[in-house]
Amino acid sequence: MAFYFIGVYTDSFIVRMITKPLPVIAMLVLLKPINHYSKFIFTGLLFSVVGDLLLEYSASLFIYGLIAFLLAHITYIVAFFKRSKRIALIPLILLMAFGIVIYWLLYPELGNMAHPVLIYIIVILIMSWRAAAQGNYDKNAIYAVGGSVLFVLSDSIIAFNKFYVEIQHAGYLIMLTYWAAQSLLFYSVYSHQIAEEQSGT
Repeated sequence: MAFYFIGVYTDSFIVRMITKPLPVIAMLVLLKPINHYSKFIFTGLLFSVVGDLLLEYSASLFIYGLIAFLLAHITYIVAFFKRSKRIALIPLILLMAFGIVIYWLLYPELGNMAHPVLIYIIVILIMSWRAAAQGNYDKNAIYAVGGSVLFVLSDSIIAFNKFYVEIQHAGYLIMLTYWAAQSLLFYSVYSHQIAEEQSGT
C-alpha cells in the first residue's frame, strides 16, 4: 500500500501497476476457499484484482473495470445470501434512500454512463444490504458488514470525483477505504481459518 501511494505521488505508472493489486493478491494467497462462503469471497477478490488492474491501466477501460467490480459484488451477494435470507428491512430502506439521492445528484453529469452507473449502484447496494442481513450469522460476520459499508463509501467517492465534483486527495481516500473494505471482507473468512488452525482442525 505504501509503495502504491509512492507511485501515485511520483506519478510512476509502473510502480502503480505493480503495487496496486498486491494487497488483494496477498489476501488471496492467505485464504483457503474450502466452503461456500470462502469460495465466493475468494472469487470476489479475484475479480477485484482484475478491476484494479483495468482501472489503473487506463481511464478508457473504466467501463471494463466497472464490470469486473460488478462481478465481484455479485459473488459477494451470493456468499451473503447463502448465510441469511432474512429481509433486513431497515438496512434496505436506508440503502435505497442513499442510492436514490446519489443517483439523483450524479444523473445530470452521467451522459451515456447513466445506465451502467445505475446498474452498479443497485448491485453494490444489494451487496451491502445482504451483508447487513447476515450480520448476526456469527461473531465475525460483522466484519463483512463493515467491509460492505466501506465499499459503498469508496465507490461513492469515485463516482462523485469522476462525475460530480473533484475531491481533493480523492485517490488516497478511495484506495484507503477500498483496501479497508476488502480487508474486512477477507477477515470475515480468515478469522474462521485462524481459529480452525489454532484448534488443530
